[in-house]
Amino acid sequence: MNYKKLIISCLIFILLSYSNLLAYRASARDKTCFNNIRVIQGAIEMYNMEHNNELKQLDRNTIDELIKGKYLKNEPQKPDSNCDLMSIGDLSKDGIIYCIYHGDLEHLIYCDYYKDKDYDQHQKLPQDTTIEEINQKREKITEERDKLREKVDLKYKKEKEEKERTKFIENLIVVVSLVTCLIFSIIIEIYKMSKKRNSNNHE
Repeated sequence: MNYKKLIISCLIFILLSYSNLLAYRASARDKTCFNNIRVIQGAIEMYNMEHNNELKQLDRNTIDELIKGKYLKNEPQKPDSNCDLMSIGDLSKDGIIYCIYHGDLEHLIYCDYYKDKDYDQHQKLPQDTTIEEINQKREKITEERDKLREKVDLKYKKEKEEKERTKFIENLIVVVSLVTCLIFSIIIEIYKMSKKRNSNNHE
């Protein structure tokens, strides 16, 4: 009976470990894909700063030009077979690079990665969206974040004021207690001295 329990426990442990391993590998692929986007974006920015003929979209020629100019050592390896990097808009201005599977760095564009995940898919923009729609989405998100930040700051300010008020009251109580003890000690000493003086007068 003990052997059966041990075998069942081992099987459960193996299944949990395997599921955790899969989740870890998926998370690692996500980070690698987003890191590839950052590397390519940085390389394009550096290239455009040093050349008049700016790179405006991501394609095979762009990657070759970046490698030729030594802005990239080599083409970033795909962490997932579903990964494919593309661009929307003018990359020399406000364009963005995104993965058709993982999406973009700002998580604005809908992609297959969001399927069966805890994301509001309807809040994402389609992959055939325009840069104008993306900028409008950015402004909306920024406005929502600013409002949320104001609420958080106001809440933090109130909490800070409440803590300071509580601390002030606690310190005041301590000071009043010390002063009370000091006054009480002085009164006792005066009483003792008075009693001693009266005793000496009687003698």
